[in-house]
Amino acid sequence: MSRVAITISPDAGVLARDAATLLQSYLQEIFAVEALLDGSADWQIIVGQVDDPLVQQASPALPALPGQGYLLRRVDETAMLLAGGSDAATAWAVYDFLERLGVRFLLSGDVLPKPADEFRLPEVDATFEPVQRLRSWRMICELPYGPIMWSLDEQRRVIGQLHKLKFNGLHFSLWPPQPFIHFEVDGIKRQTVDVLQKHRIPIDPDTPGHESLGICGSPMLPPWLAGAESYEEWLVAGQRFLNSLIDEAEKYGMHTSLGFQPFEFTKEFAPLLENPTTHQIQSGNLTCAEQADLMNPQHLKMFNAVTAAHLETWARCDEFMISFPEHPHAERKFAESWQAMAKRFALEPRFNIDQMLAAAEADELTIGGTARAVREFKSNISMIWLLRQVLGDSGFLERAAANSVDVGVSMGGGVRFAFPVLGEVLWPNATAGILLDYTPSASLRRLHHLAAVDTGKIKARLTLTFQDDNVGWVPTVESESNHILLRTAAEAQWQGYTTRYWPIGDLDPAVNHLARTSWNSDYAPRQAFADHAEHVLGGKTVDRFCDVMRLFDDATIILDLSFTSLLFPVRMIMKRYYEATEPMRNELFHIRASFVGAMRLFGDMEEVADVPGAAERIAYWIGRLRFSIAAIDEIRHLCDGGVAVAKAETAREAGDVEAMDQLLAEARNCFDRGMAAGRSGLEAVAPVVQDSTDRAALAAYYDFMVRFVKLKTAEILAAADSD
Repeated sequence: MSRVAITISPDAGVLARDAATLLQSYLQEIFAVEALLDGSADWQIIVGQVDDPLVQQASPALPALPGQGYLLRRVDETAMLLAGGSDAATAWAVYDFLERLGVRFLLSGDVLPKPADEFRLPEVDATFEPVQRLRSWRMICELPYGPIMWSLDEQRRVIGQLHKLKFNGLHFSLWPPQPFIHFEVDGIKRQTVDVLQKHRIPIDPDTPGHESLGICGSPMLPPWLAGAESYEEWLVAGQRFLNSLIDEAEKYGMHTSLGFQPFEFTKEFAPLLENPTTHQIQSGNLTCAEQADLMNPQHLKMFNAVTAAHLETWARCDEFMISFPEHPHAERKFAESWQAMAKRFALEPRFNIDQMLAAAEADELTIGGTARAVREFKSNISMIWLLRQVLGDSGFLERAAANSVDVGVSMGGGVRFAFPVLGEVLWPNATAGILLDYTPSASLRRLHHLAAVDTGKIKARLTLTFQDDNVGWVPTVESESNHILLRTAAEAQWQGYTTRYWPIGDLDPAVNHLARTSWNSDYAPRQAFADHAEHVLGGKTVDRFCDVMRLFDDATIILDLSFTSLLFPVRMIMKRYYEATEPMRNELFHIRASFVGAMRLFGDMEEVADVPGAAERIAYWIGRLRFSIAAIDEIRHLCDGGVAVAKAETAREAGDVEAMDQLLAEARNCFDRGMAAGRSGLEAVAPVVQDSTDRAALAAYYDFMVRFVKLKTAEILAAADSD
């Protein structure tokens, strides 16, 4: 048996050593070789940082490498050098080498190629540096089918896979009710904690797949909250959980950023606010002072308390991203805010606020129309001015800097027309994290805005969407749009991205693209899809799998354009369908046809897939597609039932009791067929769910699509029958 010696520098860090140990294991599993850690052998692989004496002796004229740079060099036919500019980058060199041997790293684990008899060192002599400097993955969100439902072990597994994929940051997007900070103001202590937007979803024997949902509890809560009951216990559990995630990030040398929302507060603080907001915010458990002047003393006191609490609790993070509300209503002091800001920073006449406002007024692309575009633009101006004044005057920026915490702002699309002034008004070294629009395809229509940020004065970072939460558990593919966004942002000197996603079971092909194009901007989505299919499913599946991705891409564009919040996971999501007065829109039939076509192609792939685990991966895709097709069928039947109820009301008003009774019977049949379709889709996917995100989706969608629909349609029919 041939031997391969892996020589690790004595000064190598933990990450490089762990990678080398994995290399040893995989070489022996893939090839008929004996892999040794050090010693003499037929082949030698040297692993270490580029400035290490052992590495320097291995090959002449080695280049200097930055912290994220690494190199692979075949020194001769029997020796390979894997080196990096840091411990993490040295590990990345090892993982790159393994990929060249056929290993693929997925979010769920590693996929190895078929065993081979012959081992050869690949011919390569190249250095690598990322195009996207920060490649950050969001680890906390709020909806039930997202990573908030992962156990700590699941979080750790995913973080380890992200490191192998060369991501170098974790982002924790916190919501005001979540149990991560405590503070009090004027004798009122924070006492409200919540997750999942107050949804308490029961899990009972009627729930499809209920036997696999034990980790979620009943009612469903994140596993890391198991056993916590009181406010204090929730707080301890939340802080322990987040500290563990930061520990894991530090283990891999990852940048940590923490996003929080200091403009909205839990309701016990409403008495302290001047004219507190009464309209529903985030499912009704928050309030704000937007109906008054944002700069009123009571609001500023609350704002400062929230920011101070985050700094006191989470100063171990590298960066804070202060998040603006998704639906701000802070436009009332827009004119005064602009005038004050323009005076302080001499913005006029260099920047014309009337032109910016006119652009917002003409923005027909905003979901919610031009009124929302104008409101959000004005609100963003008001909130930027508040931040610029208060963070400096309160000493927050200075205290954060003393703790080595950078401070940035996370903003939505409402700020796009003010991009040119961000470099003038934000503080030095600030980062603007920006979601151009809800979906990447919609963001492409905003592409020209990217160059408007002065990246010579501030840092800019994309919020990059894999899947919008509005479409729920329906598979989507946004890689073509994201490819263009990343390339354009890099040309405009933006400094990376933070991901936005919810379930991960269908993300591996898109993640493969993102991981690779972050280092090589010419690496196109179809290359990634073909590579994924070849190594994860089998070479004979490549063409069919790329066809599936094309069908998903086509369906995604239709969803992005026409079906905002198609299956957004809240209890009232099906209301628009069972109360419909028109049949289901025709575009959904096209989406359904795309999914049926994709499912048939996966069926063809089942016959030719030949990589271990491929059958299970294909079964998962088919399960998700069956759910999506069934969900569209439910929508169709519920819409037909809603139309029948409306017609029955017309018949009742006309005094035609017989027609009314027939129409109500038709409505009842349609509602029953809709719920049956929803249940069948959930039963189809239940056997193939992969993680707690999927399990939470099962429970949530059963509650929203079956249990709640049954309750509400029964009420509708009873009311119609009694009239």
